[in-house]
Amino acid sequence: MEVVNLKFNISLFFLSLFLLVFLLVGFVSAANWYVDRDAPVGGNGQSWGTAWNNFSVINWSRVQPGDTIYISGGVTEKVYNEGIRLGKSGVRITKGVDAGHNGRAVLRAPSVGNGTAIINYDRSNITIDNLDFENWQTAIYLNGVMENIYIKNNRLLLAGGFVITGGGRDFTGPKRNIWIMYNNVTTLEYCYDQCEMSFYGTKNVYVIGNIIINRNNNPVTHDDFAQGDGGNNIYFINNFFMFASNVNKEGNANGLSAISNHGGDWFSINNVFSKTDYQINANINHFYRPNRAPNLYFRNDNVKVVIIGNDDVMWCGRHFVVDYDQNAIIKNNILWNPGRYNSISGFCGLNRFISPDLADNGTEHPNDFYVIENNLFINNFYPELNMVYLGGETPPPMHPSNIFIQNKNATPGFVNWSSNTENVQNYRLDSNSIAINKGQRIDFIPMHPDNPPEVLNYLGSGMNLATYYAKRDFNGNLRGVDGSWDIGAFEYVSGSTNFHPADLNNDGCISLSEISAFVGRWLNGDIVLNDVSGAVSLWLGGC
Repeated sequence: MEVVNLKFNISLFFLSLFLLVFLLVGFVSAANWYVDRDAPVGGNGQSWGTAWNNFSVINWSRVQPGDTIYISGGVTEKVYNEGIRLGKSGVRITKGVDAGHNGRAVLRAPSVGNGTAIINYDRSNITIDNLDFENWQTAIYLNGVMENIYIKNNRLLLAGGFVITGGGRDFTGPKRNIWIMYNNVTTLEYCYDQCEMSFYGTKNVYVIGNIIINRNNNPVTHDDFAQGDGGNNIYFINNFFMFASNVNKEGNANGLSAISNHGGDWFSINNVFSKTDYQINANINHFYRPNRAPNLYFRNDNVKVVIIGNDDVMWCGRHFVVDYDQNAIIKNNILWNPGRYNSISGFCGLNRFISPDLADNGTEHPNDFYVIENNLFINNFYPELNMVYLGGETPPPMHPSNIFIQNKNATPGFVNWSSNTENVQNYRLDSNSIAINKGQRIDFIPMHPDNPPEVLNYLGSGMNLATYYAKRDFNGNLRGVDGSWDIGAFEYVSGSTNFHPADLNNDGCISLSEISAFVGRWLNGDIVLNDVSGAVSLWLGGC
């Protein structure tokens, strides 16, 4: 017993010292600043009583790297009809946390469909979190040279773009390490501009855990979930992308669309996609078109296109278009054409599942090559016809692990799913799903070496970011606990163990490296101190 108590006391001492150092560093180096629309004119920003009363009077010369700018949300909500132009690197911008100021801090456009909420030129190490954005043409615009931008836990109702990076086809990636995480985004039903994310001249973009529902029915605008040109290392993981039932404006709305994203990776892991009849273009488009600009487009031996563990529902049209002559890895995906959603006369689109763009094939661009394994293909639309994939009516032989079902009544077996459901949890597998235990185990996915160290060792888990998420489903459940992997974004779970969020490898134990990573999440504002206390108790208790 004395040995156990000694271990406890020593562990508690070192943990306390560890936390104290972090807190003291933060106390010494960081300051808090305050903005309140209702504060008196002439405030110095140092307290709620002397807060700056609008964004234009923020004294950026006094704000230093490591500081936080709190925006008052009042008791329940406070609206600001102006945008912010960032004036200093190393700053966090968030809503107030004190009583009377911790309501919704809403940045609302002065008029619908105009303006930009936050503009960042050449500022690095920026965090934008826990804010509300409404009615802007663009919510967040990034341009110039910058790195380490964190956009997380925001709510947005938009009349245009979500995150837009400028800069054209700059493959050096002057904008790098952009994190877009856990945001909830919807659009107005009639937008005046494209509603999307756009990544141009950007390296290392991590789009994780967002819900994005597009309701734009403007017949003029062209909407993608995300598009880019000249970007390197773009990762979409655990997102829900949906065109709502009212969107019947065009057939030229893509999902994730990349043009010459060929200096690095382009990954889609554990995403859920849903489109209605009118959006026939593929949910995942990856193009390489050297004939358009031969001096700008290039190849790299490290480049990979990886499409793993997605749920893709297309009422008609194509699922994936991948145009690439290196290996494209397409595994463990559910690809379902349920049939017509609305009563449209005639043929409603390109009834393709996986198709290459062969327009540029030639001596400099040979035929595409794919690894397509352990996918579930279900075609309810024209079950009497052969599925069209890989660019031909007579497809080449495919790996026997793929499952093909052509039946008007077939389904993947989603629990509580109904047409056009906006609850992503309704895409989970029910106990009778054919996708259960039919997936391929994935132990490791290499990532491009240009990713930063914290990505190549994600959360201190010993795994890179892609491997970490591929081993878990959309809800964070560890895959294969019953010995086999499932197909799709969700692993079937029945009576499973709930692991603590700090237990990164779900082994029932919390190690020192895991507790350190968890404390780092607390310092970043992702979790509260009570979460850390619970994790510390489990760590001190051992396995």
